[in-house]
Amino acid sequence: MDDMSWWQELGFLCDLCGYLNKLNVTLQGTSRIVTEMRDVLAFQNKIRLFKAQLFRKFFQSFPTLELFCAEDDPSLNIEKYISYLDILSKEFKEKFSDLDALCDKFSVFVSPFSADPINNEYAAFATELIDLKSNSVLGKEERRLQIAEFWGLVAKTDKFPILCNFVAKLLSMLSTTYECEKSFSLMNLIKSSVRSRLSDSHLSSCLRIMSSQKLSPDISSLIKNKKRCQKSTQAD
Repeated sequence: MDDMSWWQELGFLCDLCGYLNKLNVTLQGTSRIVTEMRDVLAFQNKIRLFKAQLFRKFFQSFPTLELFCAEDDPSLNIEKYISYLDILSKEFKEKFSDLDALCDKFSVFVSPFSADPINNEYAAFATELIDLKSNSVLGKEERRLQIAEFWGLVAKTDKFPILCNFVAKLLSMLSTTYECEKSFSLMNLIKSSVRSRLSDSHLSSCLRIMSSQKLSPDISSLIKNKKRCQKSTQAD
């Protein structure tokens, strides 16, 4: 406990794990689209910032580490912490290499009226993108609506099939494994030792109900299509 380098390393890890935990929380939740994974790309830029700050012995981003750093402390090994950040940066690049490849295409989805049609990434729908940018009516709606609602409006026009097909592929991508992990958790809640007559079809139906909490039944339609009324057998 008297080893100051041990306390410094603990402070560094506390600060860094705090940033990683914050990133993890922002990526959780339902109805997330893959373009929101740009938070991961932003964190990679933060790692570069952390390295530059530590190299100059600035501790704005590492307040816990700073608590255990005295001025001109010989036990402070900045190179070690920078090497940790290098390893973390390398891991992020390897794990999210596919995300880097899609980064340029995200701008078309998020801000179509600012995208450059000359970009080679947009060659498949460049002409449609030009037509979209020249549409003043859709331009006004893009500033007013949420991005998903805007693309739904574009799809209804039937004028941009290739561009809308590209957007549909982006929307179909799962941004994280959160939904999959949530489904496994729900399945574990449904399956228990006391439910001995639970079949595969029952499990599938229960999972569908529990994972679709935002859906509401159309009571009027169900009543209208009911072919036979169930009468009570009890006397009034």
